[in-house]
This record gives sequence, C-alpha cells and structure tokens, in this order.
Amino acid sequence: MRFNSRSSKLPLFPLIMSIFFVVSGGPYAMETLVSSSGAGLALVLILVTLFVWSLPAALMTAELTSAIPAEGGYYVWAKEALGPFGGFLCGWWSWVYSWVDTSLYPGLFVGYLVAVADQASPNGPLHNLSPLQKWLLGMAMLVPIIWINVRGIKLSGIASVVLGLLLLTPFVLLIGIGIAKFGGHATAIFQPFNAPGKSVKESFGAGLFVIMWNYLAWDSLSTVCGETEHPARNFPKALMWSLLITVAFYFLPFAVGIAAVPDISKWTEGSWTAIASAVGGSWLGLLVAFGAILSVIGMCNATLLSGSRLPLVMAEDKLLPKQLSALHPKHKTPWVGICVSAAFAALLTVKGFAELVKVDVLIYSAGLLLEFAALVVLRYKRPELARRYRIPGGKPGVWLLVLVPTGLIVAAFVITLKGDFEAAMITIGALASGPIVYGVARLARGRKTSA
Repeated sequence: MRFNSRSSKLPLFPLIMSIFFVVSGGPYAMETLVSSSGAGLALVLILVTLFVWSLPAALMTAELTSAIPAEGGYYVWAKEALGPFGGFLCGWWSWVYSWVDTSLYPGLFVGYLVAVADQASPNGPLHNLSPLQKWLLGMAMLVPIIWINVRGIKLSGIASVVLGLLLLTPFVLLIGIGIAKFGGHATAIFQPFNAPGKSVKESFGAGLFVIMWNYLAWDSLSTVCGETEHPARNFPKALMWSLLITVAFYFLPFAVGIAAVPDISKWTEGSWTAIASAVGGSWLGLLVAFGAILSVIGMCNATLLSGSRLPLVMAEDKLLPKQLSALHPKHKTPWVGICVSAAFAALLTVKGFAELVKVDVLIYSAGLLLEFAALVVLRYKRPELARRYRIPGGKPGVWLLVLVPTGLIVAAFVITLKGDFEAAMITIGALASGPIVYGVARLARGRKTSA
C-alpha cells in the first residue's frame, strides 16, 4: 500500500527495543510504588501484574499481529471484528491515549535533567526554572523526536537500540554489584510487606495505577505492522523478548534497591540516583540519573511513533480529515499525523503527572477492552484465519486470558470514581468524544457522497 521497500522497514532487534520503550523504558517513575504500597507488595505487584495485565495483552497482540499484520494494527482488528464503529472507537481512544502518554515525557525529561544538573551544581542555572521555562525545555526534547519520526521508522528504531543499550548498562552494573553486596538479605526485601498505616487493600490501590502504567502498551506498535519486516513472524518474537527484558529490569533493580535502602519513605519520585549511589557509589548514581534522561527520550520517541499511524489509516477510511493521511514527499512518513499528535501532547503537558497517569491508564484500558473483544469475536467469526501464533487452550483459554485483565480494568475504574473525581470526569469526557467525532465524520462523509 505505502511501504514497499524492505530497506525502509523495521528489523527484529529495533522492534524489540521499540516495544521495550513504548511499554517500559526501565524502572524509572516507579519509585513511589515502594513508599505507597510497601516493599513486599511492590515486588509482588511487579510479578503478579506481569501475569494478569501484561501477558494477556502481549499474547493477544502476538496472535492478532500474526493473523492480521496490517498497518494500523488494533484499529484494523477491531474494525474487522466489531465493525466500523467499534474500530473507530478503538482507534480514536488509542490515539487520544497516545497524546496523554506522550505529554508525560517532557515533564519527566525536565525533572531528571534538573536532578542531574543539581548533582553537578546545586545552585546552577536549572535550579529555579519558571513553569514556562520548564515547558520550553520540555519542547526542546520533543522537537528533535518529531524530526526523527518524520525521517522514518528505521531511524526511530536505531534510536531505540542506542538509547536502550545506554540506559540498561547502569542497571546491569547495579544488579551485579547489588547481588554481590546484598545477596544474603533476600528475605528482608519483603519487609514491610504493605505501607505502614495502610491495609493491604489500601496499599494495593495506592500502587495499582503506577504498576499498570509501567506495564501497558504491548499492543501499541502493532500500528506499524506495515512498516515492519516479516510482521507475522517477528512481532510474536519481539513481544516475548521485550516482555522478558521488561520484567527483569523491573524486579531485579527493585529487589537490589530495597536491600540497599530498606527505609521505604526514601523511595520517592526520582530517587533512583540516591538508591544507585547507596548500592555502588556516587559514580553509579550519576550513570543511573543520566540513564533516566535517555529513558524518557526513548519512551517519547516510541510512543509518538506508535500513535501517529492511527490518524493515517483512519483518514484513509474517511473517518478523519484527509490531510492526516498526507505522507512526507521524501521520507514517506505520515508527517502531518506526527506533528498533530505532538501538538496535542504539548498542550497536555500543563497537567500534573499523577493525574495524567490515571487518565492515561483508563483511556488506554477502554481501547484494550475493544481489542480483547476483537480477539474473542475473531476466534468465532474467522476460525479459518491463518494465525502464525495462536493462544493455547482453545476458546476457553482465550476467554480466561480476556476476563482476568478485564477484572483489573473494572477495579481501576471503580477506584478512580471513588477517589479522584476530576480524573474520572476527564476520562469520561475523553471516551465520550469518540461517538461524537464518529457521528460528525459519518455526517460529513454522507454530505460529500451526496454532493
């Protein structure tokens, strides 16, 4: 259709690292999991959430990318299974989610950059930035990422590989040094199990959104299937390897870090620098702090890549303005969709991180429910569909795979409705925009057909 040259497509290893970044980017922004939930429950959440949240989404993505390896990914799956309206809602909600997700990274970039600068010079020029200066500094990170994405998926993939190797190296050192120093304290890392002053249930709720956000988006890069080498074969492999890398670089750094810093009150946002220093010294702390900057850049790059393909395919279906399907004359990338996605993200950076994370998880979850529905429907509707990878257990296995994360999503919605009315209203407004935009698009399409 659009991407015919193999030389312009994404190979397996860059795909693995791109999925790693769109999902994880390392254990950064997870530190509060320990202080809000407790040391033991934090480690349990990392492992349990892998099986009840990440693995179902990854297996669903593996089956459907091997069956329908089309540009647009989950939008195409939902359209095939649920019809045009269901496909549009899945695509629209996921595109909105990508704006919110991308908007998180400029603020994180500024925060980590200031932390590194403060280590070098505690009262340096970055110490007392105004909100406008912080926003402009965040945009200084976003603009080069837009340029990389406009240049093409190969360059974006190479950036993910380089950034990934650089940021994971300090954590390899942290894990190795930590096991050598604290290997005899394995049982102590589960104490206290839950946060002091909170029940296990309250501690679980406090850490739920943090861990869900750090484990979501396994489906996101399915949108670039048309720009990937052998997608039906490579996506299941890439998902498996990125899943293993993600859980390893969540659980092991946390286990080592808790052994080195057992006082959970010190596990605050941005504390990996101090934790790494406690494990290996100030030099390791500085490397980990620098890795945080690379992590944010890599996550922003991969998220912008995945979200920018949705307006392209939806515009081709005449459900969004045709300008969004415009390709760059030289690089053949959806440059308008990339720039529009980045613009919406830039506007959303004015909101706080904690609030955006909740909205991010809930909007993403709504789209994920439609993808799970598509998985089930296609098993019944298209049993003859060739699936290079098939979820084991037959139809009962698929139902079990779908119902477990669905229960977690329902719990997340209930917790938000009870505890954060503003985030709940923003989420409901974002979800309600889907049927409204679809109605307007169908009306405009009907008028053009009549004319």
